[in-house]
Amino acid sequence: MSEQCTSMDELLIDYINGNLSKDDIAVVLQHIACCSDCRREMAQLIQFRNRLQKQSISIPKELKESAFAQIPKVSPDTEFAPMTLSEATAMIRSALNPVQKTIKLAMKLI
Repeated sequence: MSEQCTSMDELLIDYINGNLSKDDIAVVLQHIACCSDCRREMAQLIQFRNRLQKQSISIPKELKESAFAQIPKVSPDTEFAPMTLSEATAMIRSALNPVQKTIKLAMKLI
């Protein structure tokens, strides 16, 4: 997988969900036109999204509580260090990386 494919991995979900700028859409379309691995990845993500939309998934109460319990508690008077948009984007993407891996694993199981 090339370095460009690694960065594309981050854009594919946003592309599928319609959350990209026109410039980013052009970058994604240009890349998948010549990269069969990324085309396959995008097709799998679309297939997974479509399957999820067709199914009604009930999340057990214990799982919800466990997931929410892992979110750090922050008091209202907590001050946060300022960050640039690119720093915030990088932080969010790194937090979403395990979610993307879970989605890929779930796609194999469906």
